Amino acid sequence: MSEIVNDILTISKLESSNNPSEHTEFDFGEVVREAVDSISPIKDDTIIEINLDLDDVRYRADKRQIYELCVNLIENAVKYNKPNDKVNVSLKTEDANVVLAVKDTGIGIPAEYQSRVFERFFRVDSGRDKKADGTGLGLSIVKHIFSIYGGKISLQGRKGEGMAIEVFLPIQRD
Repeated sequence: MSEIVNDILTISKLESSNNPSEHTEFDFGEVVREAVDSISPIKDDTIIEINLDLDDVRYRADKRQIYELCVNLIENAVKYNKPNDKVNVSLKTEDANVVLAVKDTGIGIPAEYQSRVFERFFRVDSGRDKKADGTGLGLSIVKHIFSIYGGKISLQGRKGEGMAIEVFLPIQRD
């Protein structure tokens, strides 16, 4: 119950125009590593290998928001993966964007549901994996965060073949 309340509060803060965020410059790769470390208990329970390919990327944004985006994407890739499989996380700069890619070899999402995964409380099938608990708000939080920065997201995958999610965040200028 506390997890759902925390996620709802997070979305509420992201939607609130009178909740200023604190933009600082930080090492984006370090935020990705912190996100991976925070989900280690989940990863260890499912025996998932997480491979990191992180370029040296400095980014200016609200570090807490970027951390939340990373945690939600990586946590989903781990939760909805198959035992003894992999999650690949890469961080690159491409044109005027930072590109965070999270790819898994898991259970995937059927094409007919992919356009809805960013809706609040949407779950492809609440019974598809009982151990993968969650609030159904993680990808909605991701959507709010990349929208704040004028970013875009790409989602590719098929049921039973894993997912690849790429978030494109414009490089912020002072």
